[in-house]
Amino acid sequence: MGRVGLYVPGGLAPLVSSVVMNAVPAQVAGVASIALASPPQKEFDGLPHPNILAACALLGLDEVYSVGGAQAIAMFAYGAAPCAPVDLVTGPGNIYVVAAKRLLRGVVGIDSEAGPTEIAVLADDSADPAFVAADLISQAEHDPLAASVLVTDSTALAAAVTVELERQVPLAKHAARIQHALTAEQSAIVLVDDIAQGLDVVNAYAPEHLEVQTRDAATVRRRGPQRRCRLHRAARAGLARRLLCRLQPRPADGGERARTPRACPCVRSARTCRSSRTTKVHSRTSAVRS
Repeated sequence: MGRVGLYVPGGLAPLVSSVVMNAVPAQVAGVASIALASPPQKEFDGLPHPNILAACALLGLDEVYSVGGAQAIAMFAYGAAPCAPVDLVTGPGNIYVVAAKRLLRGVVGIDSEAGPTEIAVLADDSADPAFVAADLISQAEHDPLAASVLVTDSTALAAAVTVELERQVPLAKHAARIQHALTAEQSAIVLVDDIAQGLDVVNAYAPEHLEVQTRDAATVRRRGPQRRCRLHRAARAGLARRLLCRLQPRPADGGERARTPRACPCVRSARTCRSSRTTKVHSRTSAVRS
């Protein structure tokens, strides 16, 4: 690639990590021309966030534009003086950024249609509830549409993590956004029979970020199948909710399962029935995943 455009979000949170993760690979690959765009900040006279500008300075990026959202993707694709068109656009963004990439795919190269961030934590009763809660919060603060999912075979850990979320969320800078993401349908605590079943759940979900916090995480990782579903992230946004609904036991009278997981103070939760196995979950979601 002769020229690339890097997009760094900054509307809800200035993601300095995105500067590093996009610029360094381009520099290592020997890209001759690198431009970066990040949303203007009202409190900084319309310039990108100072932390982002500082990261650009440290990395030697001297072509930086104060442009955000879909407009930045269009600027990179078609050019807008003094910004010349680029060959490839990379970097995360909100749903509007993703929509712009989809519309301009072919006019300009794109990295992916990533969509809102998501994390799944697979944990047993050896995990530290405070750490698990903090990791769920770390993604929930990015976007109201961010997904934070805990998959565990321990009811004690699920309860402890819920308590930790109730303690930690109000202390966070973006507490309202975090609370919204954690209580929305894309976030949940999923109780499974054992870690093996939990592996099947997280593989079906195929999250952007996956953590294994178990007694022997290396063994669990080796035991887990290395498959990933091929859904675009936008299509996967509601998969967690559908998985949860399918994992719920049927009522004693044989009627329909509840259509939404039962709620707890910070995140939605669901319980698998002892007779249900994840092989059934895979078969039930095969139409969605294909």
